[in-house]
Amino acid sequence: REQGDIGQANYCISKAIKADPEDSTLRSYRARLLAESQDYPKAAAAYEQVYQLHRENVDALKAAAKFYQKCGQVERSISILEDHLKSKPDGVNASVVDLLSAILMEMKAHDRALQYIEQSQVDGKELPLNLKAKAGICHVHLGNLEMAEVFFNDLKSENASKHVELITEVADSLMGLGHYNSALKYFKMLDGNISNEDFVSALETLQDDVEARISLASLLVEEGQENEAISLLSPPKDSGTFNNVFFVIEVLPWRH
Repeated sequence: REQGDIGQANYCISKAIKADPEDSTLRSYRARLLAESQDYPKAAAAYEQVYQLHRENVDALKAAAKFYQKCGQVERSISILEDHLKSKPDGVNASVVDLLSAILMEMKAHDRALQYIEQSQVDGKELPLNLKAKAGICHVHLGNLEMAEVFFNDLKSENASKHVELITEVADSLMGLGHYNSALKYFKMLDGNISNEDFVSALETLQDDVEARISLASLLVEEGQENEAISLLSPPKDSGTFNNVFFVIEVLPWRH
C-alpha cells in the first residue's frame, strides 16, 4: 500500500473515531496503519488507547509496549506492563511477564526481571518453559549458576528441536559470561535437531568474540572433535584480513 493511501485511510478513520470514540475496532485499525507507516510513537500511543478501552486486550498492551520500546521510550514500555501486572494480582498473563522480563533483561536489570517471573508463579503450578529459561538466565547473570541449572533442567536433547531458540539463548548467555563448558552442553543439544545453517545462526553471536571461540574450540578438541574446532577458528575465504574475521563454521556431524 502506498504511503499516500495509508495517510488517506488514517484521516478517514480518525474522523470516524471522533464520531465514535469508544469504537476499539476503529482504533485498532488506526494503530495498525500507524505501525505500517512506521510512525512508531503514534502507533504505540494508539495501541495503548485500545488497551485503555478494553483492559482485557493484552495483545494491544503488548503491541503498545513493543512500539514504545522500538522508538526508544523503554521506560514507558516497562511502566505500562508493570501497571498491568499490578492490576492483576491473581492470574497474571504469562506472555506479559515474558515480554516485560525480556525488556528488563535487555536493560541488564536481571534482578527486576527475576522478581516479576517469580511473582508470576501460581502456587502448585510450574512456570512455562520460556519463563524458566529466562529465570535461569537471570540467575546466571546474578552469579547463581547452580540455581540457573535447576531452571534449565527441562531443556533436554530429546525436546531440543521444539526449543531451539530457548536453548540458543541459554547457551549464548552462558558463553557470554565465560561459562564455556556449560554453554557447550546446551549447544550440543542442538546436534541432530536442526540444520547446519541453523546451528551456524545459533552461534553467530560469537563472531567478534575471539576468546570465546578459542575456549569453545579447546573444549571441542578435548572431546576429539578437531574438525569442528578448526572450522570454528577458520576465517572466511574472502575475509582479506584477520581483523575482519567473522565466525564462519561448517558444522560437521558431532562424533559420539
